[in-house]
Amino acid sequence: MGQSPADRLGYCGGRAGDRMSLPPAAAGSTIPVMATASHSDAHRRLQEHGLRSTRCRRAVLAVIDAAAEPMTVEQIADALAGEGFDLSTIYRNVETFERHGLLNRLDMGDDVRRYCGCDGHHHHIRCLRCGRIDKVDVCLIEQMEGAIEQELGYKIVNHALVFTGLCRKCRR
Repeated sequence: MGQSPADRLGYCGGRAGDRMSLPPAAAGSTIPVMATASHSDAHRRLQEHGLRSTRCRRAVLAVIDAAAEPMTVEQIADALAGEGFDLSTIYRNVETFERHGLLNRLDMGDDVRRYCGCDGHHHHIRCLRCGRIDKVDVCLIEQMEGAIEQELGYKIVNHALVFTGLCRKCRR
């Protein structure tokens, strides 16, 4: 029996926060993965959102949850290579997850759709040279929302902010 996507990604035996590379099935991808998710967690989250828990859905969520930075659908499919999932099925599941609030779609200003898990409010920063994407947990904009609502009469329901710059490695 072959390894599961979770085992191939390496997070099952790792510690939370460990950074590692994607499996050979995703050769050419440089997305590091984090030791955080499991198929049982994915099953629970699918049920909480009223979605059927299929093998493909659990695998897609586990791959995204394990990724240290946002992934494209093609990167998700590469990570699941050999599992027998059709690319169109992965696309449909990602779209379903986005509609149900399990994933966020990110626009990083480079015309590439990337997705990340909804693990609390955060923003991202993308290196203009190497393309590395990091999560930014600090958000001062939330403090400004009240003033914006009062001044302009809007009810703010969400905001998106993307920083760009050069990472430490590229600045050298």
